[in-house]
Amino acid sequence: MSFQVKADKQQKEVCIDELCDGIEKIDVVSNVKEKSDIDFFKKAGEEWVRDNILNNKLKLTEPGSLTFALFGPTPSRQSISIKFGKFGEFIFKKIVENTQDLELLKCGVQIIDDKEKQKDIDMIWVDKQKKTIRYRELKGNIEMDSEKIPAMILKIKDEIAPCIKKIYPQYKDFNVDIGILAWGVYNNVGLKKGINQIDTCNKQGVKVDHVEDFFKLVNLDWKKNDYNEYIRSLGNMIGY
Repeated sequence: MSFQVKADKQQKEVCIDELCDGIEKIDVVSNVKEKSDIDFFKKAGEEWVRDNILNNKLKLTEPGSLTFALFGPTPSRQSISIKFGKFGEFIFKKIVENTQDLELLKCGVQIIDDKEKQKDIDMIWVDKQKKTIRYRELKGNIEMDSEKIPAMILKIKDEIAPCIKKIYPQYKDFNVDIGILAWGVYNNVGLKKGINQIDTCNKQGVKVDHVEDFFKLVNLDWKKNDYNEYIRSLGNMIGY
């Protein structure tokens, strides 16, 4: 009798060990998948930089500018910033497109109402699991001129947001989540520039997300240091 009890106990211990091993293996697989997803997005971003910046002629500084006087003809930083603004549109749409339960909707310039008014919708997607349509205006640099803020808020809050359910009647029962994705910084910790602009938007009912907020929405575990190092590596590719 005692032998039977001991055997049962040993069997239970073996089963528990096997279960724990299984859980560890599942965890390892999920981590590998997560890392492979991030590597996929990194490579896609690098290819975009090569195709759209490195393989295209950048505007060079010209005589008459102090930068030209100091360094000669060098790629214009303003030109790089303008081109790189399109990178944000590319990489975050890429993430949405490749995330389960999310669907990227039509982005870009389009008619939004019966009066054929056209607006440029930066990024809009539907989260079917959470029954939410999310619209984000993309800003690499949130430190905008103060006179541009009211126009942007008007566009997001009063022009695009009210038309979303009309454009997508199949999602009439879904929530609509609007805001700005200020993707130039991972989060607002230690942020000094753009604070007034962000406060203005928030007070007007247009929230400002940063990269960390976006990753939480799409359930992507891309850590701050790794993301910042990656963005810096893209700058090194360009040569600054």
